[in-house]
Amino acid sequence: MEHDLNIAPPEARPNKYYAIARTIKNRIMSGEITHRLPSVPMMAKEFSVTPVTMQKALDLLKEDGCVIAIPGKGSFITRLKRPRAHTIGAVISSLGPLGTTLAQGIQDASREFGQSLLIENYGPQSPHTLPRIQKLIEREQVDGFILWPDEDLSETAETIKVLDDAKIPYVITPLLEFQQFTNSTTVTNADGAPTSDVMTHLIGTGHKKIGYVTSESALDSHYSTRRYQQYERSMKVSGLKPMSPILVSDAHVDEAPQDVVAVLKKLDAVFCVTDRVALSIVRACLRNKIGVPEDLAIASFDNTVVAQELGITSVEQHFERIGAHAVKLLLDEIEGHRSSPVHEVIEAELIIRPSTRLA
Repeated sequence: MEHDLNIAPPEARPNKYYAIARTIKNRIMSGEITHRLPSVPMMAKEFSVTPVTMQKALDLLKEDGCVIAIPGKGSFITRLKRPRAHTIGAVISSLGPLGTTLAQGIQDASREFGQSLLIENYGPQSPHTLPRIQKLIEREQVDGFILWPDEDLSETAETIKVLDDAKIPYVITPLLEFQQFTNSTTVTNADGAPTSDVMTHLIGTGHKKIGYVTSESALDSHYSTRRYQQYERSMKVSGLKPMSPILVSDAHVDEAPQDVVAVLKKLDAVFCVTDRVALSIVRACLRNKIGVPEDLAIASFDNTVVAQELGITSVEQHFERIGAHAVKLLLDEIEGHRSSPVHEVIEAELIIRPSTRLA
């Protein structure tokens, strides 16, 4: 199959330059040339032209979008093999507090680097990502994708296969099971270390009767499971007895019911799976005259506005930084600066506030 250049036809160009450029493009599209082009002198000799003529042919290929020149290194095939649309697609599984923060980071970095951004959200009402991916590829000609998958890893694998087959660059963001995608570039946050930090803080400030609180919807999630496992390990290492998870039903997530309150009164600290769950515990404490932190220390995850305004010790996962860094990695791949996947971690941070104290 013959491939024309994505620029003016031969009538408007010197035929010799265009013919050489077209020949090289067909070699690129057929897979004969896969990464770096031969040097200008080598190609000039092959096509029996001067280096000046050969350079002009390469300039056409750069204008076409299938080749990029890196000073001091040579000419390389671009990932897209077509002109850039300078548009990034972001497909985000949830636009809750964390998804919104991630999207903000992606948006700010896209603006900084002069890229347009199209964001697609999917959730329980519209669970399938592939139609959104295909729409952005076919209608919008996006240059690459940033993905925040949900926990359906089978659908994530299917999405990645579609992108790999279409040779569209992508970066996967916060995903606890990122080890399953070693052939994909990922930017994630280590969940185990900040969970350990929470427990070290609570135990180190003298708390011994520490419970782990989660919600029905989060109970079987990867992140809740990991956090509970780390909670168990920390308790056992410290010679303390871990408890079974304290469950707040989704129907009462805004305020813990009385059976949960009865358990809270026997504890001196709780580690909550998210700030939203922590909020239900704070409300229960206020209504039942349980002092925070005098009677019960409260720590949680996500560092949302709720935690900041109520003074709850919480883990900041830096989703905004993750989004911004994902844009940089994606552009590196689109522009041919990197041809192999990388796996990078943005460290989370425990923010200590008045809801925990020295016992």
